[in-house]
Amino acid sequence: MVVACGKQLGVRVRRQHPMHPYVVDFYVAAYKLVVEVDGSVHRSTEAQARDARRDAELGRLYGVRVLRIDAERVEADVFAAVALVRAAMR
Repeated sequence: MVVACGKQLGVRVRRQHPMHPYVVDFYVAAYKLVVEVDGSVHRSTEAQARDARRDAELGRLYGVRVLRIDAERVEADVFAAVALVRAAMR
């Protein structure tokens, strides 16, 4: 997905990018956008609360926005997932 995604977006997309104390799934530096691909472990109420705290901390520390995309959506239609990222870059 990284190669296809980067080519489709026309910007550099960093995979597994460190943002201390975290490592984010994808980072689009040109837009200060973090993209997290969430599997089923992120569906519980507790996990969603933890993710929200993490997203807020990333925003506070680095001034980034976080886009979360369900892994099932990525697996089912990677082009739709790329469209979500593209929309978030506007």
